[in-house]
Amino acid sequence: MKRSFLPSLLLIMALITATSAGAHSGAIELPMIGDPADAVMSPAEERRLGQRIMTDIRARGMVIDEPELTAWLREVGYRLVAQADRQDQEFHFFIIDSPGINAFALPGGFIGVNTGLVLASRNESELAAVLAHEITHVTQRHIARRVEATRGVDMATAVTVLAAILLGGGDPNILAGAISGGLAASVQNTINYTLAYEYEADRIGINLMAGAGFDPEGMASFFERLEQQSRFREGGLEEFLRTHPVTSARISEARNRARNMPPVNATDSMSYLLARARLRVMNARTTAQAAEYFTEAIRRSEGHELSAARYGLALTYKSTGKTGEALKILHALMEDHRQVPALRLALARAQAADGAPEAALQTLARANEVFPGNYALNIEYAGLLLEQNQAEAARERLLRVEYEGNPDARLLRLLARSAQATERPVDAHSYLSEYNLLLGDLNEAIAQLRLALEIENLDPAQRERLEDRLEELRRIRRT
Repeated sequence: MKRSFLPSLLLIMALITATSAGAHSGAIELPMIGDPADAVMSPAEERRLGQRIMTDIRARGMVIDEPELTAWLREVGYRLVAQADRQDQEFHFFIIDSPGINAFALPGGFIGVNTGLVLASRNESELAAVLAHEITHVTQRHIARRVEATRGVDMATAVTVLAAILLGGGDPNILAGAISGGLAASVQNTINYTLAYEYEADRIGINLMAGAGFDPEGMASFFERLEQQSRFREGGLEEFLRTHPVTSARISEARNRARNMPPVNATDSMSYLLARARLRVMNARTTAQAAEYFTEAIRRSEGHELSAARYGLALTYKSTGKTGEALKILHALMEDHRQVPALRLALARAQAADGAPEAALQTLARANEVFPGNYALNIEYAGLLLEQNQAEAARERLLRVEYEGNPDARLLRLLARSAQATERPVDAHSYLSEYNLLLGDLNEAIAQLRLALEIENLDPAQRERLEDRLEELRRIRRT
């Protein structure tokens, strides 16, 4: 059920923002001060709209809140963002639990990547190509500019399609009927308009890749593989309104641009290889299937890829209760890769699962000495401290976590628990509000702020902060 929502969401966005736009061709000028997009949707409005859509996505349990996975994706994303012209734009990177090969940018800098896309990428540069493309959609304000180009469009058609989705549960026959009833005449214009922005996102994105140290060839190689795979699919709604149309001309242009750039000797990070292994374990139909995959990968791999395959097998063993076998593999991997935080994290989790929380705490304590600012290690350490009734130590640890404006659900839940355990009710309600917002329950998020405002003896600064946040959430609800 949860995996059927994203295509519907993207379809809604495509219909509302890309119909009857007119046939745009040629180069698209970069936005400047006074961009007409501002007259339609300000950056603040874009962010509120993006938050509203994110609330809906999270309400369906589609976001994977795994600290080490989120931290890795942010690291790749921020490397690319650092090369962009617009440094005032906030970005939020997250992973969607879906086997589909897709990624998307929402208003306000929210960029989602499907697990299927991560697993389909053959190297980190291919993944970076997709992220660079989506980052450019945000920095060039394509969503707002498409809204500007659709002024005067009959939005009743889009509402009809939205109603069909809601009433028909995403039934493709109902959707096809709604489209044929009002959108068929604008299909060619929609494709032309979308392609123009896709070319711009490719052109700028490939420069971000090269500047960030990724191989620009990754864009053409990934798009070419997608285009080849699409030939074997039946036509239909997916082909009719794809959000990222891939053409041979786009692939050729991306390849030519890459060839005209200085060569980049890009290698896959251990973080990327381990993230793929972890996602493969999480997405395997059965643990037996995962074990078979990694056993075969161990037989044919070498170097870092061999280590990642062994790591994946250890995670598989842990998930089936074979913690002893998992610990043997992880201890051996630690000897070879002492500078890889994810391995220390996996070792601590296996130790805790094996009934040795003290050993796990020691592993995490040593890991945090080596990697004092590591996001995932700090959260794991604090969570285990809470389980061992060391709430004050957990709270101090959590307050030192650097999450760059992108807290995940687990961090907020732990902050709320530690605040409750140390008798800080205002903080507890505040964190619970943000936690529920991330889960998609906007009403409960607002309710928690109201409870915080009812607490006696609030100081003026606390009250002002809570009231400002309450009003912000109310605006999101009205979007």
